[in-house]
Amino acid sequence: MTKVKLFAADSVVTLEENINYFLESEVEQVIGINYSTSAAAIPDGYGRAEAYCNFSALVHYEAKKADDNEKTGVAVEHVFS
Repeated sequence: MTKVKLFAADSVVTLEENINYFLESEVEQVIGINYSTSAAAIPDGYGRAEAYCNFSALVHYEAKKADDNEKTGVAVEHVFS
């Protein structure tokens, strides 16, 4: 069964590390990865805007075969860090 997992982080390095760890531990086959970036200006108490970036990715994959005693997760998951 094809699954999708959402990853989000405030740095590209963190996003890449989270995805790589996931791919090595839980994925049998990667079907595709869709990356996205967004930015927002958040004003502080003095009226100065601080830029905030968010990096995200949707990983479409086939999961590794679970053991008979192991339960599989939901079809859509998310990771925020």
